[in-house]
Amino acid sequence: MRRIHADVEREENARLLSTTLALIFALLVLAQGVSTLEEDSSSNALAPSRVMRADEELLRSWRDSTLADVVLGMNHEHKSSWSQLVRCSSSVSAAALREGRYASDPCAMKTLQDLSTIFFTCNVASMMLSLFSDVEPSSSSDVMTGVKRKSSFLTLDTVSFLNDANDMQAEKLASLVDAAESEVGQTAFRDLILSFKLPRSAVGIRRVLLLSRDSNTNATKNYAEILNAAHESAMRGTTFEWETGSDPIHKVSAVLAGLAIILANDQTSIRKGDAFAGRVMLPFLECSPSENRATRLGMVEETGEWIVFNNNSSGKPRVRFRGSGFGAFCEAALLFSTQIKRRHELF
Repeated sequence: MRRIHADVEREENARLLSTTLALIFALLVLAQGVSTLEEDSSSNALAPSRVMRADEELLRSWRDSTLADVVLGMNHEHKSSWSQLVRCSSSVSAAALREGRYASDPCAMKTLQDLSTIFFTCNVASMMLSLFSDVEPSSSSDVMTGVKRKSSFLTLDTVSFLNDANDMQAEKLASLVDAAESEVGQTAFRDLILSFKLPRSAVGIRRVLLLSRDSNTNATKNYAEILNAAHESAMRGTTFEWETGSDPIHKVSAVLAGLAIILANDQTSIRKGDAFAGRVMLPFLECSPSENRATRLGMVEETGEWIVFNNNSSGKPRVRFRGSGFGAFCEAALLFSTQIKRRHELF
């Protein structure tokens, strides 16, 4: 999938890679067997409207869900079992695999390509969750609120840093946000808001920071209200939204936009290079990995956790910070920003 989204292949080769991915997925579907396949009457014009299969409903809910649901919904103590199922990457990938058995109409290849994208995307998310699942959480204080949060994990050097940051965290975060106060920063800010607030089916997966032309066209036609709100927020600027705004997604996007500008070598790399120089892992990004020992910031989609980590000499991840919620994101962004080789001094 990385080669498909890397924009290094010609359009014809990208189509061939997409077809190859769909065919590999078809082999996995065939390996599951078809002995329990139910009759699908959707192709019969005289048949009454059928009830959607459970897997169909799950996949439709996954396509319609947004990352804002994940970022904001993880703090709710009473989440419905269905919302938990939609967030469960292994369940969604398994549903895509089972639904592949029904791809037998004239549009079967397009259906398989769509299902294969969901299947492999969710498998990547499952692997990321498994990669960090061995780290045991421990209690810590939220640097933003001072409230004990059981879901955070910090190494000793990270605790020291966050304690020192208590008195200056507002100024440091403001300096990150201020880095995006430019025309290209506004564009990055807008597209990051849209990436969190548009449905997954509209956002897709990309290598670069900015949304694709197809995603922008889709947003213009079908999600004008969300697009206009993001555009108005970008026109007001990241600093204004950070200081006076009430939407946490806009605040998260403002900080991320600042980090993206800081990590970019020039304006061309912002538009055409790997987003965040490959050092920030988000569900809608598929970039070439950064240098092996570099510190990275990532979001675990299934749990809504923000993680700051780097690989040790043997290639095994070393987690320096882990926590969920807006306060945890701010802590993670502050810690990550100290590890950036900046073009100019931030603090």
